[in-house]
Amino acid sequence: MGLRGALVLLCSAPLTIGLVSAVAVGLSYLPEAWTPLNFALGAATVISVLFLGWWLRRIGSAHTPDLRLANFNPIAALIGTVAMAGIVIATLVARFGSAEYFVQSEANAFHLNAIRNSLDAGQSAIFSIAQINAGSAPFLYPAAWEDYVTLVVATARLVSPSVSIPAATNAAMIAVLILGWGLACQAIAQVVGGRSILQGVLAAVLATSFLLFGWLPITGADYSSLLAYSILASALVVLLLLTRLHSDNPPLRALGRFSREARQRRLTARGAPLRVQPAEDPETLHLYGAHPRTILTVAGLFYLAGAAAAHPSAALALGGIVLIACWGVFFHRLFQPANWVLVLVRVLAALLLIAASAGFGYGWLLLAPAKPSQAPQLTGVVTELLNLAMGTPAGVTGTTVTTVMLVVGVAGAVWLRRFTALALWLAATALYVLSVGGPDPVLASVLGYGFGYDPARLAAFWMVATMPLLLAGTGGLVKALALLTGNLDDLGRGTVTACVGAAIAAAIAVPQQLFSVQPQLQTFAADQVIPSATTRLSPEELA
Repeated sequence: MGLRGALVLLCSAPLTIGLVSAVAVGLSYLPEAWTPLNFALGAATVISVLFLGWWLRRIGSAHTPDLRLANFNPIAALIGTVAMAGIVIATLVARFGSAEYFVQSEANAFHLNAIRNSLDAGQSAIFSIAQINAGSAPFLYPAAWEDYVTLVVATARLVSPSVSIPAATNAAMIAVLILGWGLACQAIAQVVGGRSILQGVLAAVLATSFLLFGWLPITGADYSSLLAYSILASALVVLLLLTRLHSDNPPLRALGRFSREARQRRLTARGAPLRVQPAEDPETLHLYGAHPRTILTVAGLFYLAGAAAAHPSAALALGGIVLIACWGVFFHRLFQPANWVLVLVRVLAALLLIAASAGFGYGWLLLAPAKPSQAPQLTGVVTELLNLAMGTPAGVTGTTVTTVMLVVGVAGAVWLRRFTALALWLAATALYVLSVGGPDPVLASVLGYGFGYDPARLAAFWMVATMPLLLAGTGGLVKALALLTGNLDDLGRGTVTACVGAAIAAAIAVPQQLFSVQPQLQTFAADQVIPSATTRLSPEELA
């Protein structure tokens, strides 16, 4: 495909799910096709086609198609990911106790039975999946999670036939939390907040200290949303890098200078590809490489496929974010001087964006979940704004840490010029408040339709879209600390940084864990996780 270096790791989770979805679609109508061997053959076919396209694109070019990420700090990302893995595993072990335990909920019974049905039938469930209820007909359902876990179970049983579906589901859930959501947060942290190890540790703390994501999807057994929004978080990394609105550079500089300099190079060397060089600032992450637009187009299609197959709401949210960013770039360039050729290009671009916006609106209604029988009960704009500010949307328990971190995030985003992070937070806040709080029921129905009118799913999306702002805030704190300790020697600076960083991490994690995350998980585990005093599933489902 052309991705190189750290981009391969950062994009691996969403691209893998996109690959699983693509192969599952291709094998969905073949009998006994969804096995690890057939998936490997299908994946090899897709990869071969991509390699052929990469090779053909290379012919006649002065540069090999590639795309790299400059100035990424793998040590900081590794330490942050290990820290998050420790927090996640320790929390789940403490609350659930066994890898065999699972959530007693109608949604989870549906998911687990779908996985068992896929294993028994040997078929993927990417397009149509039948409810386990007798006599029900197959219906459209995005089943990337089921296909993903089915592969995990089937592969694990090649080594140990006794591996259970609940154990494999829990392992897949942990992998998505750490390698999907966790790695995405580490990348966002470096894009908006800097490359320091302290920033990586604070990213791990933030990613695990809020119930809204990714603990809330677990408590509802909404694993498909967990997977989909983790893909969305990874896509935000690329969006932040592309727009460059979070730095001092103009939009799309990461893709190269499309105007004067790029045209001059094409005039002097016909057929020579655009090659973007690394940025000079060693503290700022940048994309660079040859043929970046081609590579990002292919990668973006896999992102959309993975998000749509995991859950439509994530694909719709991703499409909306990209569309807004494209309109922003269009208006940014609209008022710049141009000759008649550029005017024509802008007219065509406007027509394409209008068509894309209309298609997005149609897709919002087409791919959205079924409309509920009753209209959503609006709670009020002011009420929901206060709920978001205090970290208590969708009925979760929050603390004042959320309020403080939002204030710090806004200050950090303004100071560091991370305006894309600020815009994402404002857009997600408006979406949640207008969908759940009102004031217009019709507007609330239209906006909330893509999320199934589910406040929990809307709140989870708000948390994902808010994370860049929070990480910009920690980036501002880290930068301020670096300025304050600039006159100290290495030992003194390291000691002060470690002590202050530990204090910041504790100030975030301790209140959130003691008064928000752990009490809710404890209540949830005692009431819904097998074994518990309450039994909600039938004997057949428990078997």
